[in-house]
Amino acid sequence: MGRPPKVASGVGARIASLYLDGEKRREFAARIGFPDSTLANYVRGDREPSASFLKLLDAAGYDANWVLTGRPSSPAGFSEEQAGFGPLPPGAVPLGPPADGSGSQVPVPQVPVYGTAAGSASGAMAVSQDHDAWVARPPGLQHSANAYALTVIGSSMEPRYFPGDLIFVDPARPVFPGDFIVIQTGDGSGFDAWLKQLVRFEEAGLVAAQLVDGGLRTFSRDEVRAVHKVLSTAELMGLPPPRRR
Repeated sequence: MGRPPKVASGVGARIASLYLDGEKRREFAARIGFPDSTLANYVRGDREPSASFLKLLDAAGYDANWVLTGRPSSPAGFSEEQAGFGPLPPGAVPLGPPADGSGSQVPVPQVPVYGTAAGSASGAMAVSQDHDAWVARPPGLQHSANAYALTVIGSSMEPRYFPGDLIFVDPARPVFPGDFIVIQTGDGSGFDAWLKQLVRFEEAGLVAAQLVDGGLRTFSRDEVRAVHKVLSTAELMGLPPPRRR
């Protein structure tokens, strides 16, 4: 069995993190229309990304500024509230007040779990107005004021997530193509949650995938209330996210 491909830290690692779940480097290169041999140099850290490569990333809906510098920029067409910093489920519990008067926030030791049921559209989860359980706060969420958890219903994201699985969501983390996300849609009286994998941002909205059949769905910018990141096991443990090959 051959050695795994070399992935450099920094820019190379950020490029590799853009691969969709299970996607190979050459498949990613073909998807964005860029030569795999040149991309390999970027991922290994042998060359700096060219302007044409960064332009292709932008055209495909990726954050080229983040790839190059590690600092995210707002996705085109989305407000900060929509792109990962949007409304929380009703009743979400923030970090508690300082216990010692020091001015530092004190982490709530548990994370609220919001009940889910079949949503108003096929594949959606209707989220309850109030949390109905609490679970222990994982190490990676110790400083996440508004983290919450949901119980998965439906099979659209199998084999990654199955009905009954508990997912942890952090509204404060930026989202990038390839991330698993909760998309909130609906009005002020309630909302549906869609568990998907982000494919790209585009002018009209965002494109997300479901794993069970590889289907894609476009959510218009107007219907999206918020986009929140679902944390991986490594992130929940406070470790760097796993690289996608």
